[in-house]
Amino acid sequence: MFRRIFSTIARRVASSRLLLALIIVLQVLYLLPVLKQTTMGGWQDSTASTEVESIRMYRSSQSLDLNGYPEDDAVGSWHRTNDIKMAQAADKLVDRWDAGDANGYFAAAAEYYQMSAKVQGYAGSVYNLDRAAFYQALADSGATQTYVVSSDAPALLYAAMGGKGLFMFPSGAIPVVYSPQGDGIYRYNSQVELLFWTVPLLAVCALGASTQTKQRLMTQAPLGARRRMLYGAVSSALLGLAVLVLICAPTLILQAVRAGVGDVSYPVVVGSGASLVVSTVGEALLKSAVLYMLIAFTFSLLAHLSASVFDSVAPAVVASLCMMALPLAPGYYGEFSSYREVAPWLPSTYLWVEYAAGSIDSAMMPGMRPLLGVSFVRGCVSLGAATFALSALLALLAPAGALVSWPSRLRRAASHRTGSRDTAMDKGAACAGMAAAPSHSPSSFSRPALPTFSSLSVFASYTAALARMLLSGPALYALALIMAAALVVPAVFSVDTNVRDFSVESYKNMQLRQLYAQLESGAYAQDSDEYHMLQRQADALSGYVYSETSAKGYASLAEYERLRLEAADLPALAQNDPVGDPLRVEAKIALLEGLAASDQLELYNMSTRMPGSFYLSFVFGAAPFAFWLAPACVTALLIARHRCRGSLIQQAPVSFTVELGAGCVVASAIALAVLALVVIPGTAYATMRNGVGEMGYPVVFIQSGGVVATTVASALMSGAGVQALASAFVVVFLACIERATRSFRSVCVAAAATLALAALAVNASALAPADSIASVALGWLPLTYLDVARVVGAAGYGLISGCGVSAFAACIVLAVSLPVMVAAAYMVVRAQRARSLRVRDSSCVIRI
Repeated sequence: MFRRIFSTIARRVASSRLLLALIIVLQVLYLLPVLKQTTMGGWQDSTASTEVESIRMYRSSQSLDLNGYPEDDAVGSWHRTNDIKMAQAADKLVDRWDAGDANGYFAAAAEYYQMSAKVQGYAGSVYNLDRAAFYQALADSGATQTYVVSSDAPALLYAAMGGKGLFMFPSGAIPVVYSPQGDGIYRYNSQVELLFWTVPLLAVCALGASTQTKQRLMTQAPLGARRRMLYGAVSSALLGLAVLVLICAPTLILQAVRAGVGDVSYPVVVGSGASLVVSTVGEALLKSAVLYMLIAFTFSLLAHLSASVFDSVAPAVVASLCMMALPLAPGYYGEFSSYREVAPWLPSTYLWVEYAAGSIDSAMMPGMRPLLGVSFVRGCVSLGAATFALSALLALLAPAGALVSWPSRLRRAASHRTGSRDTAMDKGAACAGMAAAPSHSPSSFSRPALPTFSSLSVFASYTAALARMLLSGPALYALALIMAAALVVPAVFSVDTNVRDFSVESYKNMQLRQLYAQLESGAYAQDSDEYHMLQRQADALSGYVYSETSAKGYASLAEYERLRLEAADLPALAQNDPVGDPLRVEAKIALLEGLAASDQLELYNMSTRMPGSFYLSFVFGAAPFAFWLAPACVTALLIARHRCRGSLIQQAPVSFTVELGAGCVVASAIALAVLALVVIPGTAYATMRNGVGEMGYPVVFIQSGGVVATTVASALMSGAGVQALASAFVVVFLACIERATRSFRSVCVAAAATLALAALAVNASALAPADSIASVALGWLPLTYLDVARVVGAAGYGLISGCGVSAFAACIVLAVSLPVMVAAAYMVVRAQRARSLRVRDSSCVIRI
């Protein structure tokens, strides 16, 4: 059976014209470096001859003066001895060069650069030690040739040679491929060559997985779903590896004919300084093969998992493309990369296989690998863990089958129904399983007693079908991907956290200097209250500017802000340093006192430095409230669209209660699931990079005319509960509008109006006095609580004014509003039905 599945997928791959065109293009690109470069000749031509000429000049122009170093001086004696050794190594290097002894030259060059590093010290040690290690590896391997251009390399060495410039097109301004260095200079990014290998691999795996979607013949194979999916994943991965071999084969065969097969023991030196790794071409190629195999299985398992769960490979393709895009970020593999803490453990890092497996550098230098922690073993662990996890998920979920559409569920459920079709389609009557009364006796209509589980069964079937209908479309996945990407941006690229009010430099150069200037101006007598207040402020602010620990500094700054509030009672000082809003100053004091409670807390001036818990609370407050209500609105609109635009589910024989209840349950559950999923990538990245963080970090905001101080943990838990209620409110409200009007346009208008009125209600509640009638009225309006971050608070330093309400009031109002809306919708629908019956009865005229 495996052979049949393999042959079926192979025919599907071979029949793809786009894949065939892609393979031909890649074969040409792989061949271009051989065709466009000229052969340099022997090893003396390929070796940088200027290097030898500079050593000749050194020996001819600077003869050693042994008397220049005093013999009784230890330092001078050391320099004298090492200069002699270096001169001897230089003479040996030149002699081997003149004699044409390649291996002898490599050994002499290694000795010379080792001595050069010893004599020059730190200034030239790294460069010289790298070259010494490279030449020593050449000498130990018995090599007699080096290769500056790839056209000279034998087949195996060409395959192991990195930086071929496969995408080095004439235009130097291609984004991602080239990085601007200033003054019109561009640098080629070698990591883009990972696309050369991963794109065809992904294409083959996606084609292989597509054979097991949309009721294709493969899905009817007499084999269990688990084995069928696993066999397909293995077959696709093997075919993907075969395509990579097919891409390389013409060029490698040409090089084997032109320059030979090559020596597998040719050295490969990767790294820098003390972290140099010496291996061979054979070892590098074997490592590359292992990593490509793991990548192929990762892509294939992901594609088959997507085919099994979503009946489409599109989600897997999008996820794989995101995985490939991450290593292409500028400076990803640099020494000071923003990802240096987590990159060694990410599977995406090892998509650039030559970086982890090693490659020959055509510049006669060890291949640089400044991103520490990246190694072949760690790559195998990372990719192997991803492969194992995807295999387990596929084995677990494959037997459940792909998501099915409503028509198949409807046909399946129809076999269990009895009664006439006309009676079953009556929305006001009941559910499936109801027996029809005789058509000639309407007055004798009666409903048979149904088992208690029948209603629950219909509700469950309708709910499941509705969920499958929503999940089978691309809208929710596109929304989740966009939201997740938006929440990842602050974790990857630094975002201003508005800590200007806490800037040490600002306090030092402005406020503190101004305080000292007022003290020295003589405007206030030394025994006056103003002078004493200025002196106390200067001492407190100096404690912040020149504090030894962050906790003492925050306490000193809190004292300074408290003194500013006290100075507001002194007219002469209040005029020079107006306080503005006292509540904001009190909130700042509360935040500083919370920070001063522990030496472990700090101000995060960049979003990339935030730990996971703080980051989640920060983005919760930074994003607009409509962002967090988007899943609820989109899900409710999708349900309304299917129910109002002639979808088959519109004809489902279920009652009003089942329709409304199932729609609310499905939309709320999916909306909350989307919210839970979209926050995971950004939060996980911040956690891997900076840790979980202190759950007791203070969160301070203004609410109901007072300052509220809480913690990150409390804000997150309260926010999760209130956000769930807010999403449920939006879903139930839009569902009631849809059931009452049966118009998709009305639901769209209601969704837009809800968000607009909520923004007005939130701002009005924040501006209204705490004891006013307007504040009380807005407190009972559910729209006031849709901006959840301003109700429960969020981490940050903007000190936003919260609504004139509380989280407890939000829970009560939102929870009470749900049954009220359902009851109102039920009454409206019942009134509409009663009116339609009266109209129908009045239109029935019997003519005799």
